Amino acid sequence: MLPPELSEQACSLVPGEDRLVFSIIWDIDDTGNITGRWIGRSVIRSCCKLSYDDAQDIIDGGFEVDVSGKTGPKLHGQFELKDVVDSLRSLHGITKKMREIRLRNGAFWIEIPKIVFLFDESGNPCDSLLGVRKESSFLVEELMLLANRSVAEVISKAFPGCALLRRHAEPKSMKLKEFEEFCRKRGLELDASSSGKLHLALPKMREKVKTDPVLLQILLARAARAMQLAVYFCTGDLRGREDEWAHYGLSIPLYTHFTSPLRRYPDIVVHRTLAAVVEAEEAYAEKRQSCAASDGIGNRCFTGLYFDEEAAESEEGREALVCAAVRYGVPASEVVSEVAAYCNERKRAGKHVEQSAENVYLCALLKNKEVIFFSFFFHLLFFI
Repeated sequence: MLPPELSEQACSLVPGEDRLVFSIIWDIDDTGNITGRWIGRSVIRSCCKLSYDDAQDIIDGGFEVDVSGKTGPKLHGQFELKDVVDSLRSLHGITKKMREIRLRNGAFWIEIPKIVFLFDESGNPCDSLLGVRKESSFLVEELMLLANRSVAEVISKAFPGCALLRRHAEPKSMKLKEFEEFCRKRGLELDASSSGKLHLALPKMREKVKTDPVLLQILLARAARAMQLAVYFCTGDLRGREDEWAHYGLSIPLYTHFTSPLRRYPDIVVHRTLAAVVEAEEAYAEKRQSCAASDGIGNRCFTGLYFDEEAAESEEGREALVCAAVRYGVPASEVVSEVAAYCNERKRAGKHVEQSAENVYLCALLKNKEVIFFSFFFHLLFFI
């Protein structure tokens, strides 16, 4: 979406080179709970680049540290490979606990294999396999979800009338009842009264039909069909209806997209809004001398774990937020509504193109096969 001068040279992390970024730093205890948070501008100089396979090897414990430096990723700066390995394994342990907490609190996840096509030298599909997500993917995903959720909390409270968020409505009762009836006819009991109960019911269903993988895939596909699509929205359009801001699949009250500004326009709008909040906080601190930026994590009046509504509603706070919004071009609610509607339409169109392309590739692959083994392929559907 962006020119290479921005997406590759100015923005993407490059080992050994400084990059200007927005950082979110959390204090996380041994049980995976968040105890503190700092959001602000920073400079990152990464020491190395890891592929998902490299990270998975480290997580699995099969990654041997070569003190000679002849194997493994190229390192920059004062860090050693052992530092990278120890940090990643520690991070994996933390994110596993965070994921357990999220699922225990009612988050809903449907894991359906996604078909991956292999191409020959001419660009024609020659084979296929089912993609498998690994722990390294879940590690990154967990931190991205936490970052998106943290930013949603900040911008929705600082700018409650024009924040761009993402919501996921509850499944339509008719589709859910159809799914429950489909399961009941096959001797499967299902409690879908909430996302958490539906999530707890799926493992039991998997256990009961584990000898029939085709039926399992059909059940998961029908469960996914019962879900509504997540959509972008402007908070000003749902003022007084905050219960409709929630994300059903993640089982959280606030969510947005912040982590991918190089490929999603909504993230750029969110970055502008967050930049305004950070600057307003700094300006307010200078005037009040009560929540100075140097006080550390957890002591920020607008971006910390606890939003100071009294500060935001004060004369100094309102002035700081308005001035920062003008400086960073935070869109008015009408503009945010238009952006949300347009991005939702483009998201649906993009998904349709993706599915149509997969159907074309699958037909071309089957056409060239002398012997066809029938199987079921479904898309990985997760509404975030």
